Amino acid sequence: MFRNYFLFVLAAFAGSVAPRSGIAQSAQPLETLTISTGAMTLADGQMISLPLPDGWRWIKAVYVQAVGAPSAAKAEIIVNGERRGDLMDVPPQQMDPNFSRDIRETARSIDIRSVHGAVRIFDVKVVVAAAPRVVPPVVTPTPPQPSAYLDDLVLSYPVHTNAQRFSVQALELSKLFFARTQTGTPPAVTVGEYEQHILPIKKVAGRAYGLSQSRRDVSAEVQTLLLALQAQILSGQNAGFFDALLGRHIDDEPLFNLVTATLALEKRLEAELR
Repeated sequence: MFRNYFLFVLAAFAGSVAPRSGIAQSAQPLETLTISTGAMTLADGQMISLPLPDGWRWIKAVYVQAVGAPSAAKAEIIVNGERRGDLMDVPPQQMDPNFSRDIRETARSIDIRSVHGAVRIFDVKVVVAAAPRVVPPVVTPTPPQPSAYLDDLVLSYPVHTNAQRFSVQALELSKLFFARTQTGTPPAVTVGEYEQHILPIKKVAGRAYGLSQSRRDVSAEVQTLLLALQAQILSGQNAGFFDALLGRHIDDEPLFNLVTATLALEKRLEAELR
């Protein structure tokens, strides 16, 4: 009966909003995409947002070819509202350097901002999980699923808004997933699985919680981070991580509750963002 209930719940969570169609991870091969549309110059303080052609994708790394225009400059790469790595020290025009940043997160755009001096950008490439080669079927969104496990989580941080609640719930679920990397022989969740599928959820949730304390839930910044949080969960779901996890441990009821609570959180985020 438990196995049948597991299959029923997974079916109930199928279908979602826009982020689902383009999200994949290392279950698929990687590909390199050029997302710049030609040379461009950023004035001091100016930022440009370069969208990924297929929307939300799991990004392994980004590569930028740029020079100072005409003198040395500094720039930063931003993904899902967070600067990645140190500032880029962009040398003057006579040099031709390339910069790279590790991302390992699902996103739909790469932002580049000049923070000192003008920057001439020649090329921006991303290494991403290959997009599906078939068009996914249109699925009618399902309503949020009840989850007593999710509602009964003990929250480590105060919450006053839905954005804060969703963010802290994601942080608590991430802690519980990490705990499953530390117990069992072998553990139910490997460190590699945690780092690829759960750690991005934790990182985005932390940023969303921090921002939600100084912004209203309806602010564009908070809504964007909640959408990114939903995308991280969908990324693991579409890569088959949650299905495979429960398939390996079909009789592990605490793990079942943990996974279905995570999927329930995704549906609640979907409903909040409609």
